[in-house]
Parts: sequence; C-alpha cells; structure tokens
Amino acid sequence: MKEEEILEEIGLERREARIYLMMLKYGSSTASKVADRAEVDRTTTYTILERLMKRGLASYIIRNNVKYFQAAPPEQILTDMREMERKVETILPHLNALSKSAKEETSVEVFKGREGIRTLYKMMINDGKDYYWMGGGAESCSRFPKETETFVKKANAKGMKGKLIFRETEEFFVGSGETYRLIPREYLSSITTTIWGDKTGVFVWSEPFFAIVIESKEVADSNRGTFDFMWEVGKKPSAEHMKAALVK
Repeated sequence: MKEEEILEEIGLERREARIYLMMLKYGSSTASKVADRAEVDRTTTYTILERLMKRGLASYIIRNNVKYFQAAPPEQILTDMREMERKVETILPHLNALSKSAKEETSVEVFKGREGIRTLYKMMINDGKDYYWMGGGAESCSRFPKETETFVKKANAKGMKGKLIFRETEEFFVGSGETYRLIPREYLSSITTTIWGDKTGVFVWSEPFFAIVIESKEVADSNRGTFDFMWEVGKKPSAEHMKAALVK
C-alpha cells in the first residue's frame, strides 16, 4: 500500500502506519477492533495506540465506560512535520559549526544498507553540483530503480548535469540532463564511482549494500582525470539508443 510506505518514510513504524490507516478508514473503534482490522495482537496494539497519541496522531473518547480510539486528521501529520522542521532550523547553525570543526578529522564516511544508498543520493542532490558517474548503470537501475529514478528527476529539476560512463550491452536509464558514453564490459566495474565537487562516492550494489563518501580535492581530481580519459575513449551512443534509455 503506497500510503503505508509513505508514512513509514516520514518516521512511523510499519504497524503504527497500518493502525493509523485502519482508524482513518473505519473511524472510532475499540482497541480490540483496531487490533483485528490491522492484524496486530491486542497487547501490541495498545502500545502502538499510546505512541500514536503521544505524537498527536490519535485520541480516544469514552462511551459507556469503553474507550473508542480514533485517528487525528491527516493534516496533523503535516503540522508535525512543519514543527519538526522549525525545531531543526533553530539548531542548524550549531550543527553546522560542529560539522566544520570536525571536518578535518572526518575524510571518509561509510553508509550501509539500502538506507545508505538513499543517503548518498540525497547528499548529491543537496550539494546540487554537476556529477560524473562510472560503472554500475545496470545495477543501480535494476536494484534501486525507484531511488535512481527519483535522483535523476530531482537532479534535472535542480539543473544538475551528469556525465555517465556505462558498460556496453547493459540496460539502464538516464535523465534529460545526462549524457553518456559506452565502454566494453571488461574495462568497467559493476561498482559505481561518482565524483561531484571535492567529493567521491562509491556505490556497492551487492548486498548488504554500501555507500562510501570520500571528501578530498586530491582524490576527486584524480578520479575526475580517470573519468575524462575513459570519456574520450568511450563510444558515443546512437540517437536511437539515447531515446530508448531516456527515463519517462
């Protein structure tokens, strides 16, 4: 269910999202009814209802000495998110100061799992710089199609340009702000190396999945030099190939 996935993305646990949606659908219900409809045991349901009430997403009324729980209006979710954003904004100056003071000590960051891949994509979008991408075209587009397509569209919306080098014969998609060259398979890894600004990112597309960020002008310049060489020897795709690869 798409709604449940979105609620999870903004911080609700899966069962919290399910119970919230069930209450929205059916209106005021006893805890036992909520548990049955959401297919969650009653003890856990009570705990989840308490958490939802603390977040302002649920409440209850008493009828004939029986509690009936109900979901808060969906607009409350937006209100909570805006309040959270406001709180984060108040501490941003301090967080940035901490980040700058520690930057010299932190040159490499490693992120693990699917969320790590998403984190690196978000980092590139937030930096908003043009990027160079080598390898892993088929892997990124087949194993993380949703995340990769979202990245491509957001990058295009921000006016970011991408130059990509992929292996011949593999299937992938690209954005309207991206150009690419093709290299024989034996000369390019399935691991992705991407460079933007003074940062180099490495995507490891095999489980458990890793995303590595190296912040170093020297490393970025070296990798960009390798990219430029491969770009020159790469094969320019045909107009038909580019049209077929363009993400819809």
